[in-house]
Amino acid sequence: DPLDRTITLSGSTTPFVISGTFTPSTSTVKYTGGPAVNITDLTYHNLTVDNVLTTFTAAGDLAVNSVITISSGDFDAADKTITLAGSGTAMLIGGTFTPSTSTIKYTGASATTITNTNYHNLTLDHSDIVFSAGGSFTVDGILNVNAGNFSALNRTITLSGSGTPFVVNDTFTAGTSTIKYTGVAPTNVAGTAYHNLTLDQAGTTFTAGGDINVNSVLTISTGTFDGSNRTINLTGSGTPLAGAGTFTPSTSTLIYNGAGATNIAPTNYFNLTLSGGGTYSLGAALVATGALTLSNGSLNTGAITNYALIIGESTTTNGSYSQTNGTFTANNSTITSFGNYSITGGAYNAGTSTLILDATPQNVTLTSNGYTLNNATFRSNANIPAR
Repeated sequence: DPLDRTITLSGSTTPFVISGTFTPSTSTVKYTGGPAVNITDLTYHNLTVDNVLTTFTAAGDLAVNSVITISSGDFDAADKTITLAGSGTAMLIGGTFTPSTSTIKYTGASATTITNTNYHNLTLDHSDIVFSAGGSFTVDGILNVNAGNFSALNRTITLSGSGTPFVVNDTFTAGTSTIKYTGVAPTNVAGTAYHNLTLDQAGTTFTAGGDINVNSVLTISTGTFDGSNRTINLTGSGTPLAGAGTFTPSTSTLIYNGAGATNIAPTNYFNLTLSGGGTYSLGAALVATGALTLSNGSLNTGAITNYALIIGESTTTNGSYSQTNGTFTANNSTITSFGNYSITGGAYNAGTSTLILDATPQNVTLTSNGYTLNNATFRSNANIPAR
């Protein structure tokens, strides 16, 4: 039992061999040998590695109850699990940390800062504890919030792993952070609430793994984002869906829920809901092959541009339009609906628009009691119930 002493090991290769029991108490074990040193798999209180010319390699799984300090040199975690049970700042890096294929596991019993470095697997695991990002960092394997609250603050967290690189079993607090997925193979995007969410890898399909909320901007920089059958809720105003990549709606529902002026991205949607109090502007014809719902805010097709609205598809999907509140200004646009068209609330300003009801997929019903349409055209077996 070294009590509260500092034990300096200046030998090389494997300078610390344990056949009996090592009780760390509140000691510091300091490795200073070189040029290659194995770190014995033990439980330490404080662990320090310090030789600018040395690679210190974890020889097995190890635990540090207080602080691991890489003063100088390179600490290679190899394929081991390094458990950091200290609170506050449990990992200090003055030299180099090489994660290899290791797992770094923070388990502190009070508020803990996650050191800004590159990780392979990063696990946070202590109930009711806040783990805060101490800076921007990258995880190339899996970031697992197993227990506790991961607070990303205003950092950029880059997840370069594929498969499911972000697992949230407890709490993720986005703050004003950016979570950036960059995996090179198919990647699931965790169903959680983000501030900024960025997808950026050409050739990769990023698939919504659950319902997603984005408080600021969802950026599909490169690659494809498949909404699957999930609900994607965008509460930011301005341009909350951006990027040069591709959005594949599948059977998802995308909700624009911003309170301010909002641009609707020029892409195809399945279900599209406008429910915030903002003014929604189009940058191209709006295509929603499922349901288009206006429940709040103002949708304007553009007095000069007169963008078209296409709701549903003629052969595969009969869509629907439902307005329960808000204001729709149609200007001189052409609106084609392959499903029911219902106006039961809010203001409907038809202008000089043309509404085409196409019942090719199946019968459609027009509900517009008390509202005035301009031109209405009926195709196929469109059915208007008696009024």
